[in-house]
Amino acid sequence: MFPGTAYCTAFNDAEQLAELDSILRSAPYDAPPVAPVLYIKGGHCLVPSGSVVAIPEPYWRLSIGASVAVQRTVTGFDTVRPAIDLSIPHESFFRPAIGEMARDGFLVLGDAQPWPDNFDSAEIVTEIQRTIVHRWSLTQLVRPVIALLADISDFMSLLPGDLLVIGTPGNAPLARHGDHVRVTVTGFTCEPDHGGGVFRKRARAMKHLRLVHDGRDQWGSLVAGGDRIRLSSGAELPLHDAILLPPITPGARIFALGLNYADHSAELGFKAPDKPLIFSKGVNSLVAHHGVSYRPRGVTQMHPECELVAIIGQTARKVSEAGALNHVGGYTVACDYAIREYLENYYRPNLRVKNRDSLTPIGPWVIDASDVVDPQSLEMTTMIGDRTVQSGTTRDMIFSVAYLVTYLSNMTTLEPGDMILTGTPHGVAFVEGGDEVICEIEQIGRLINHVEQCP
Repeated sequence: MFPGTAYCTAFNDAEQLAELDSILRSAPYDAPPVAPVLYIKGGHCLVPSGSVVAIPEPYWRLSIGASVAVQRTVTGFDTVRPAIDLSIPHESFFRPAIGEMARDGFLVLGDAQPWPDNFDSAEIVTEIQRTIVHRWSLTQLVRPVIALLADISDFMSLLPGDLLVIGTPGNAPLARHGDHVRVTVTGFTCEPDHGGGVFRKRARAMKHLRLVHDGRDQWGSLVAGGDRIRLSSGAELPLHDAILLPPITPGARIFALGLNYADHSAELGFKAPDKPLIFSKGVNSLVAHHGVSYRPRGVTQMHPECELVAIIGQTARKVSEAGALNHVGGYTVACDYAIREYLENYYRPNLRVKNRDSLTPIGPWVIDASDVVDPQSLEMTTMIGDRTVQSGTTRDMIFSVAYLVTYLSNMTTLEPGDMILTGTPHGVAFVEGGDEVICEIEQIGRLINHVEQCP
């Protein structure tokens, strides 16, 4: 379909260069680029609009470079295509980052269009899940298209069929598995197939759910496609028909961390702890994915806290930190609500705050630890409705998952199924009755909870 070579342009957005100016003036770069910066995306990168792009292991997000590709035909440069120039997020700009930018399917191209009028002022809009997340204009180009073509012709020839992607904006949005991405350039579009979404995640990740079926409490696994559950008996049922339960092993203990992120400690006015602040929770506080959490009467300061949950997979007693993760069997997501009105100085743990019925949503599933590349490198977000109120990363934990397993195993024997809620990053925002709260941790999942006001 695309017989030529795709040449892509970097650092051609004025706003991006301004944002990176201090970095590009430091070693190893020492100065922003003067000549055009180009790299090649081979034929394996090029896929048509409507394709489903696989995110390569071990990555879970891609940067969406909305752009336009100018294509040479036998009559000259008279054709343009909307383009999605994909890359794995990276921080270094030293040499072309082929491993991050030239993977299979990493250049999605829309249908060819005649060169439009007023092309140099065209606006490019990016949508993810039908929501506009980014806009930029070709007036921001450091080198307009004609000037860029002239610069390139000084040292190389573009042949019929060749493509030139003219640049991507700074602060490009990120997309994850299952996201539907659409790029529109003054009326013509490039987008994935409506059935599959532009990205898919690796199929081997195992997700285990606890549910009620035929009147019994049992476990099942999500099958490929994500819309059905397979029970241990081999029977399958639609996910939307399942009555989910919190994914905890009956009898397991629940440990939770306070102030395990330095930014959250600072936000609350506390000094970061020099040893883990651990308390226990009861199963009465748990509710499942899509469950309801009730805000008590008279309360106005109830806020969600997104937390990574580590689940013990094999007995741990006085284990070393180096081998601690071998004792973790899986991970899930928790939303550990706190009610600030009930906090009383240092009298902790205050179970009125942290162990109320229904105020610890958890789930939707347990994902095998082997499917999580690094528990200390996971992005975390919390949304109330369409508003992002928490955005952090597990690399900012004061005490890592491995350290916590070691610390706890030196006090008590950890048994399979025991859970460790590992703390939350900064971001205090209060909920009201009727709110939908979404806590998401990459590689793990998205936990949805609904808040209702107690009558």
